[in-house]
Amino acid sequence: MDRRAKAELFEQIRREYAHGAGTIKGVAKKLRVHRRMVRQSLASAIPPDRKTPERRKPKLGADSPLSRSPVLLSFRSLFSLFDHPRPYHGQK
Repeated sequence: MDRRAKAELFEQIRREYAHGAGTIKGVAKKLRVHRRMVRQSLASAIPPDRKTPERRKPKLGADSPLSRSPVLLSFRSLFSLFDHPRPYHGQK
């Protein structure tokens, strides 16, 4: 849902709470939204921004020397055998 549509939904929720259903549960049921969203819209007419998750850097990145090591490359080739099963002898 884009920001403009959410702002319009918040406006509709506030209007319905003031002049329609009158309860948080009633507004949520009528507009088919979560009660948390009704409470958010009553607290502020502007919808909150989406949170961006804080991500840590991976310990082994694609550029690390360990990711290019011959041992890991041999493990990768070993696992690729199991990812693409070959037919048995005599099968086509």
